[in-house]
Amino acid sequence: MIFRSPFTAVWRLLAPKAMRPRQSDHELVARIHDAATKLSGLSDAALVDRTFDLQRRVKDGEVVTGRDILEPAFAVVFTAAQRVLAIDLYDVQLLSGLALARGTIAEMQTGEGKTFAALLPAYLHALAGDGVHVMTVNAYLAKRDFEQIAPVYRLLGLSVGLIEADIPPDAKRNAYASDITYGPGYEFGFDYLRDQVALISRCKPRLGDSFRARQGVRELGGLHVVATEPQESTRVDRQLFGRAARQGDPGSCQRFASSDDELFARYAPSLSARIQRLADTHGQCQMELEHDVAALQHRVEGTRAYQRRQLFAHDDWLESVLRDLT
Repeated sequence: MIFRSPFTAVWRLLAPKAMRPRQSDHELVARIHDAATKLSGLSDAALVDRTFDLQRRVKDGEVVTGRDILEPAFAVVFTAAQRVLAIDLYDVQLLSGLALARGTIAEMQTGEGKTFAALLPAYLHALAGDGVHVMTVNAYLAKRDFEQIAPVYRLLGLSVGLIEADIPPDAKRNAYASDITYGPGYEFGFDYLRDQVALISRCKPRLGDSFRARQGVRELGGLHVVATEPQESTRVDRQLFGRAARQGDPGSCQRFASSDDELFARYAPSLSARIQRLADTHGQCQMELEHDVAALQHRVEGTRAYQRRQLFAHDDWLESVLRDLT
């Protein structure tokens, strides 16, 4: 008699199902090979023109993941990789690139060329002009992949940047402004947090200048902080307003809000509608929002805390399932 844990059935029900490439995907890969063969006689400048043409078509409304864009885009990348890297992309890399381009997960074995597979969807989605981030697990892999792959993007007329921890702010801004940006995943996360919360510290003087800066602020009547949009977190707002009066300095703060603010539009559409209803002909509304904003922030923070608890509970449950399975 074979005993099976009851968690096994649950795991099979909830776990994501791995799927092999469809026959239509293999047929698409064959067409990409054919299209790349036809591009082999083009000059480098002509390949850049293909990129510009694809960008124009996407801007005019064609979908990047549609066959009419994806197929020629992958063929262009295949040809550029031949010229720059002296390699032919394998079918497994093309199939993985298809999966990633469509927003799904591609599982590849060690040595199958994840670096090259990522080249394909990165180029494809960069055609939309919104910027693509290619994240690796550490700084070494980010720099290695960047140095190896960047010449391919550049041959095709796209800009590419690398995010590193200690680069100057201007260099980091230039990297983010590129069509495609490489970097370790944690560095993207830290930069996001800096943009959301560390930006407040721009009002804070450096340690060596603190006394002189406070003296200047006091002479000018104090620091006056204007908040143009309430945040989901009361902590962020409190930190911002706290800059107005440090260590007894004079100061003031003022908040402006709009019915279009994300906090209202996402979590309190009725409040957003009330603001619009009470607005005058100039679109302005003189009403007290402090209590409403504080209550809304408290509710959102409670929801976020509940979601975190649920995530941890699910993680614990999953770990226990895996233990039983092993």
